[in-house]
Amino acid sequence: MIKHICFDFDGVILDSLDIHLQTMHEAFGLEFTREEFGVFLDGNFIDSTIGKLDWDKYHEHLAPKYASQKFNSDVIDGLRSLFEQYQLSI
Repeated sequence: MIKHICFDFDGVILDSLDIHLQTMHEAFGLEFTREEFGVFLDGNFIDSTIGKLDWDKYHEHLAPKYASQKFNSDVIDGLRSLFEQYQLSI
């Protein structure tokens, strides 16, 4: 019996790929297509070529973008529905 559901935030709770692509460009001047960036998400991200970047700098650029995001109403409704039956965490 399922008692607890744990979600990944990026790409599950929030469609954040475009935010990450924009932040990569702002923080490091790097431009990737959605497909190119997706390759970095396969396997261990830290071992990829972008895993060695200054992630503190990246997060300085990323944080304000996350703070201003609005969640999709379907996602909110789905989470509320699940919350009625299960413990949820991100």
